[in-house]
Amino acid sequence: MIIKQLGAAILVSIFSLCAFAQNTSIDSDSSATKQVKIPARDAVEDAVKAAELAIEESIAEEKASLLRKERQKSVLNFTDDDTLALYGESFQGLSLLDDEVKDKRVFITGENHTFTESNARLWLKMIKYLYANAGVRNIMFEYGYSYGFLVNEYLRTGDTTLFNSFNQFAYTEYSQAIKELKVFNDGLPEGEKLYFTAIDIERGVYPIPKILAYLLPKTEEPSDSISLHVQSIQSLTSYNDFKLDEEDENETIFNYTPGFQFKTNATLDLVHDNFLKFESDYKAYLGDNFEEFKKIIVTYYLARKQWLAYENGGAIQEYIYRENFMHKRFLEEQALHKGNWFGQFGRCHTTQTKQNSNSCDWFEFNSLADRIKNTPGGEFSDKVMSIAVIYNKDRYTSFERKKVEKEFDKYFDDVDDNRIVLLDIRKDSILQNAFGDDFNFIFLNRFKREDRNEEAEYIYDDMEDDVAIKMVFGLSQWNYKTAGLNNAFSDPTLALNLLDIPEQLNHIDFTILTTIDAIKTGTSIGFVPSMRIAEVSNITYKLSSFYVKDVVYIDLLNGEDWLDFMPGLGIGYARFKMKLEEDNAQNNGVGDGWIGESRTYSYVNAALLGDIRIALDLNIKNFTIGVLTGYNVDFSKKQWKSGNGILNNSFNTSYSGLFSNVHLGFNF
Repeated sequence: MIIKQLGAAILVSIFSLCAFAQNTSIDSDSSATKQVKIPARDAVEDAVKAAELAIEESIAEEKASLLRKERQKSVLNFTDDDTLALYGESFQGLSLLDDEVKDKRVFITGENHTFTESNARLWLKMIKYLYANAGVRNIMFEYGYSYGFLVNEYLRTGDTTLFNSFNQFAYTEYSQAIKELKVFNDGLPEGEKLYFTAIDIERGVYPIPKILAYLLPKTEEPSDSISLHVQSIQSLTSYNDFKLDEEDENETIFNYTPGFQFKTNATLDLVHDNFLKFESDYKAYLGDNFEEFKKIIVTYYLARKQWLAYENGGAIQEYIYRENFMHKRFLEEQALHKGNWFGQFGRCHTTQTKQNSNSCDWFEFNSLADRIKNTPGGEFSDKVMSIAVIYNKDRYTSFERKKVEKEFDKYFDDVDDNRIVLLDIRKDSILQNAFGDDFNFIFLNRFKREDRNEEAEYIYDDMEDDVAIKMVFGLSQWNYKTAGLNNAFSDPTLALNLLDIPEQLNHIDFTILTTIDAIKTGTSIGFVPSMRIAEVSNITYKLSSFYVKDVVYIDLLNGEDWLDFMPGLGIGYARFKMKLEEDNAQNNGVGDGWIGESRTYSYVNAALLGDIRIALDLNIKNFTIGVLTGYNVDFSKKQWKSGNGILNNSFNTSYSGLFSNVHLGFNF
């Protein structure tokens, strides 16, 4: 193309030069020469410019063509054979790894924890594949030591009580995968079976008493110095089992389970202190299990308390301390167990270079994979393989890579729903430049999110301490029974026909709620600003109102963070105040007041209220917008009071009636 354009440009130039030569052969003194020279020169210049433009356009077109061809090469067309067989024994879809895994020792996949079904199946598939093809014999978890111990003991012994223990703390999909892995592990030769260990901090509290109780002797009696705390471990384990089963079965009213009365953290703190004080007694009682027990209640328990101090204080040390802890735990374990290693962690733990930022909002951060790769001595310097799992609904890895996310479109468009394929990013220069230093491959996952909390229940601290706060501001409309009040001022003998208080009044409201499990409790206050309702002669009538209520709700959609559907009850106090202002000054004389000033009279109508209500709140991250409706019941006397005395002959006013509210606010 360039040659053709260049030839055409040369021909145009030759033709223009000939024209120029012909024109300049005329007598230079003639007037015709003067008229022809300039157009001929312009023709030459135009021809040169045309040639240059043609060449530039041709080069640009050629570059665009090459770029299109290169992009076509980079777009991989996936077939059914590229789809991972998540169920069954086939390693379909993993053939790209066959030659790549041979010289690696540590394999890490990085997930988003909320896609539990596909994550669990991928985890199980990778264990089996890497066992067969990469010499993997050791599996590491992103969990605390206690959970890993329970899983490893279950795989070793088949004790179903151990399975039931960790099944309470993990997602069902992972528990099912572990059950299947038990069958796989049982079929492996002795000396080649899998070893499982959890290398994370004990962030969750419930597995700890489980493993402590498991290590206690079944027949020996503890000494008096430790008996209280040994029995407390056994009792706490049974209590937690009961409460967790109760939550699972949802047997209580409105599917609500009361919170934990007995605190796991507080109990373990006392056990820890008692162990330090009477360590020799524990050693005599525990026998061969003493060192394991000590490791859990001292070494890992102190690490947990240190991490909690960072975490509760919002200190950045929280995530740096945790990553360093996991690296040290890995080095301890790999020194004791032969064979290669595999683990599936949150994606933020799997990058192989230092990150300026990542999707966990961690900054200047060295992940677990990075730390293993750069272990002093160089033992793992080129032995780590990490594979990120990028989901069609979650592609965000860091702020710096935000613009690259759209580059996955051309691949996800070729992946069917509920399928996973393995992408070799080396064949796409854009993705390789963005991700190649951190990940060797990428799994493209089109499974749906399970819309659960980021991590399983056992990750968190005591459930009874998981408190959320909601503050909302609203506008309410209350219905009152004010006919008696209006009729009183319609008495012809009083000549006061101007009083017409509406039976619907608007309140300005503020409510604060705290949440524990499915129960929300709090306080609501509101008021009707003082308003003029009549003015007769020299008397002005003003009416105002306020209320304060304690409220309780049960969230029927507990677990759905984005929506609250809550029936509830309220009880509280409300008060009308009628204020009469008599202006004696306009009588131009000294009245009953002090030198003719205005005099005021106040009457009140107080009420003890109860209500039934139902609220619907839409939660968008930390913001809430919602509505509620309900019915007030006025339990008190309906007469008005002057001072401390009830006006027995006064008109009745009642708060009983419907009310409704619209509100918006914040969640914490």
